[in-house]
Amino acid sequence: MKNRRACFAERRPIYDMGPLPDLRELMRRALSVNGEKPVLRETRDGEIVRYSCKNIIDDVNALGTALIDYGFADAHIALVGENSYLWLISYMAVVCGVGVIVPLDKELTDGDLNMLALKGDARALIYAGPYRGAAGLLERARVRGFAVEPLCGADDADTLPGMIRRGRELLGRGDRRYLDRPIDRDKAAAILFTSGTTGANKGVMLSHKNICANIDNILKVTPCEPKSISMLPFHHTIELNCHVLPGILCGMDIYICASLRGLMDTMKLAKPGMSVVVPLFLETIYKTIWAEAKRQNRAGDLRAALKISNTLLMIGIDIRHVLFRQLKENLGGKLDLVICGGAAVDPEAVRGLYGLGIDVITAYGLTECSPVVSMNLKAHRHPEAVGKPFDTLQVTISRPDGKGVGEIYVKGDTVMLGYYQDEAATAATFDGPWLKTGDYGKLTGRKLLTVTGRKKNLIVLNNGKNVHPEEIEATIIRQLPYVKEALVYSYHYIVKETLMQTIAAALNIEVEEYFGKMDMENVEKLVAEDIRRINRLLPGYKQMHQLFITREDFLHTTTKKIVRHKVIDEQNKSFGAGIII
Repeated sequence: MKNRRACFAERRPIYDMGPLPDLRELMRRALSVNGEKPVLRETRDGEIVRYSCKNIIDDVNALGTALIDYGFADAHIALVGENSYLWLISYMAVVCGVGVIVPLDKELTDGDLNMLALKGDARALIYAGPYRGAAGLLERARVRGFAVEPLCGADDADTLPGMIRRGRELLGRGDRRYLDRPIDRDKAAAILFTSGTTGANKGVMLSHKNICANIDNILKVTPCEPKSISMLPFHHTIELNCHVLPGILCGMDIYICASLRGLMDTMKLAKPGMSVVVPLFLETIYKTIWAEAKRQNRAGDLRAALKISNTLLMIGIDIRHVLFRQLKENLGGKLDLVICGGAAVDPEAVRGLYGLGIDVITAYGLTECSPVVSMNLKAHRHPEAVGKPFDTLQVTISRPDGKGVGEIYVKGDTVMLGYYQDEAATAATFDGPWLKTGDYGKLTGRKLLTVTGRKKNLIVLNNGKNVHPEEIEATIIRQLPYVKEALVYSYHYIVKETLMQTIAAALNIEVEEYFGKMDMENVEKLVAEDIRRINRLLPGYKQMHQLFITREDFLHTTTKKIVRHKVIDEQNKSFGAGIII
């Protein structure tokens, strides 16, 4: 990894330009600093294609001009697809002069995509080929579809390449309607739906000021690498706002990974020095390293090398790049830094990877904060903490208990405008100017922030996805009349000394009325099949894989609310491993 002082010295021209006002200015500054230097790479038709800042600006202006010509000024435009150069061009074209972008999760079903696009008042959908079904549904609601690539039977004018060509023609004739459109940095530029089921997710409104304040914060504290790989979906704010956009501005060479299939081969091709990941990926890397060492009967050698390395690190001698060069070849040979956010990360993996020569920076944040609140630049020393909050933000602990733990409140320029068309939810999320994060945590004497748990029942998976259990519970109750009560939760179990996580459902069912005298074993088989059927309606990360069935009423409070944690404990104790779905 580059020396931090040298890294920040390289960014001096960027710092000297002052705070970033909007994303259009980001591209202008990127061109000024980086010129024709390639900042993005991707594989297209088996060949690596490189893009400079000038390529990006030219294509953004052309696409934006075409969208204005098609009558989409001030429109909300939804976007769904795999990571690609054209995805990024679409995002930037909309926010830099057209209207409001509504990025959608590519893992959602066509029905969910349709619902969220309409909830975001989208007048158009830019989509990759696999999402043609969603585009078809939206066409019935008069939402125009634009394909990222030419599709069989599609008008070329309704594809991004066709629109970019048209935009260039218009620009060549002196059309400046897009170029001269003012940007209001205080108004919504993007609506990002929180990752829950469709009824529960809310549209977070972020402005240019919000997004750019986050980018400024990232560039002030994070070190840099010449090359990186973008693996998280672009619709994740941590990937776009903390990696891709800051990376373009500071001239990083970013390889766009469209799919995680064949990832090891992609890493060898891209040879990244850094990446942004979720805990699941980080922990998988660490476990894979040890599994391979054991397979080769080299685990003892690896432990010995780690002991030598860690001892030398204590006296300021770093030979990790020598000791573990061969080990890192499977990751491209250059990976020195990963930024990890989205959920809690295993401290053992953080410390272990540091010992092997991969520094880990952990980040805490939420979409409502654009997204980062704090970063732990020395996570190997304090893996339980999420670092110091950015200097530009104010963080306080509301109503701390005797141990200093309370709800984390945040105030500053990165805090969202509010939830789209949901005044009640917005009001409930703010306490005056303070954003209530819904997370419990504490601040140490050194101002290190530690997150101790979720305030509500949100399930946070190891891959960074959020699951709202109440929505799945409502679906079960709605579709299975014999279910009196349903409780969905995160279920942990141990396999070969490894802590695993999945989503479980505990059901209180009415047997006699619906199943008569059928024996319980057959009842459970029928219920399990019904849950599998419901699973098929859900995205993969929301599906239930453990099932607990009882005929006893759940424990309730005096106000008839289920006492969730006690019920979960009782279900796990009473029914062991339950039924595997």
